Amino acid sequence: MDHDPVTGFLVYAGFRSSLARELSRARREHRSLTLGLVSVGGWEAYLSEKGPAAADKVIRQIAAFFEDGCRDFDTTGRYSPSIFSIIFPGLSVDHGVGVVSRILGGVLKKTASVKGAESLVLRAAVAGYPHDASTTERLMEIAEASLFKTVDAKSGDVARWTEET
Repeated sequence: MDHDPVTGFLVYAGFRSSLARELSRARREHRSLTLGLVSVGGWEAYLSEKGPAAADKVIRQIAAFFEDGCRDFDTTGRYSPSIFSIIFPGLSVDHGVGVVSRILGGVLKKTASVKGAESLVLRAAVAGYPHDASTTERLMEIAEASLFKTVDAKSGDVARWTEET
């Protein structure tokens, strides 16, 4: 199963394969690539309180909002039950921060109208090739580290990898 049955997004293994393919293409074509990770904070509590049917409905709506904010050739994934992932081919990290910020703003605005979803908090991080990493594993590792740092800090900004992260 390559796709999540709730969102239709690629599951972790399929997403990782797509990232490796896109990274290989970026190397060959001497282009940038940005990986974005978005955490849906409060997801486990929402699932526990509202139940699987309501939680699936909300996550499906959030996924649709993400899809609306992406280009046709961007790749979306469900990295984990509470983390979405997006591959932005040809996008530098600087531009990736702006795009992810714009998408998050749109998702937050739309999510505000979803009953019960006001308890969910979105936090994001980006990492890019060639600026931050040159391998799939390292790109994923630093994107995760940046995401966990912004989640722990409860920051509303899109986190970007730095050596201090």
